[in-house]
Amino acid sequence: MRTILPLVLLGASSILAGCETPSGDLTGLEARLPEPTERCTEVISRSALTHGATRVEVTPAGGNLVERGRLEVPLDVRIEYARQGVIRQSGIRCVVDASGQVIALR
Repeated sequence: MRTILPLVLLGASSILAGCETPSGDLTGLEARLPEPTERCTEVISRSALTHGATRVEVTPAGGNLVERGRLEVPLDVRIEYARQGVIRQSGIRCVVDASGQVIALR
């Protein structure tokens, strides 16, 4: 599944609402987080928007990994910027904690 955003963004509270996980309980973490790829896409898009992005594409790039109480989501990201048609592409790992918050992009 590929997610393409024309940079019409929702507030973070809308994206992160409804995801409560008991502290320290990581059993089934991936199943309890509603669409971690969408959460990561939101964070990536917000950052890209501040730098003049006009289009953001995010595609899952493999299986998610639960490690040290965090969900790591591998993604392929392609961002187009307004200035001179600049395009940036990269593989990243989006790290989501047990409460559903995106805590890192690597």
